[in-house]
Amino acid sequence: LGAPSSFKCSGACSTSVPEDLSLEEIQVSQDKDIPAINQGLISEETPEGSFLVEGDIIRPSPFRLLSVTNNKWPKGVGGIVEIPFLLSSKYDEPSRKVILEAFADFERFTCIRFVAYQGHRDFISILPMSGCFSSVGRSGGMQVVSLATTCLQKGRGIVLHELMHVLGFWHEHARADRDRYIRVNWNEILPGF
Repeated sequence: LGAPSSFKCSGACSTSVPEDLSLEEIQVSQDKDIPAINQGLISEETPEGSFLVEGDIIRPSPFRLLSVTNNKWPKGVGGIVEIPFLLSSKYDEPSRKVILEAFADFERFTCIRFVAYQGHRDFISILPMSGCFSSVGRSGGMQVVSLATTCLQKGRGIVLHELMHVLGFWHEHARADRDRYIRVNWNEILPGF
């Protein structure tokens, strides 16, 4: 995942990675798991007609592009960014634990805090739908994040990945400045991605 061009936290943020969670392990897991989990959601014949882009990002509305609404989550006191969330009651306890561990990682290493929904205007609703997907940035109102139980079975890596999208991060290969940092192996790209 690549950083949005102007996403910075003052003071409270860290760029360190949890000791028990290497970026390489997370990325390798996601590179294989998310496309496999979301395979049935993207038509190989017409991937451009899917509601998902890049395999796990909800296609932005063309109306949102013209909106004056800021797609960044606002900073509060001390540079803390709070993301209100609702967690579906359909999750069993092991699934809830994985999601809450991902929230704890953000709290431990960044200025991001996931807080319980209490009538907030903008919030994320985490549901066990089909697949693993989310929008990029704050879309306004209720924002769906799908984390099917298959997304949670290998730990918190996919949860962290989808929550990074919620924060405004795109995949590294979609960055405007990607060619300064990575080399794309075009023959390795799956149809629809």
